[in-house]
Amino acid sequence: MLTTEQLNHYSTHGFVVPDYRLSDEVLASIRTDHDRLIVQHPEFRDYCPTLLAYDLA
Repeated sequence: MLTTEQLNHYSTHGFVVPDYRLSDEVLASIRTDHDRLIVQHPEFRDYCPTLLAYDLA
């Protein structure tokens, strides 16, 4: 739920920056999964689909 202050900010500016964060445990789990993916598929180490969609030359 948004606080009154957040609702007022949204009414004035049209956006709200959420004040939540991922826990250290969730971030550690993501890092572990990512590391395992890179070990199994090193070809994805530098993969960035946004950049590959454009010709950067």
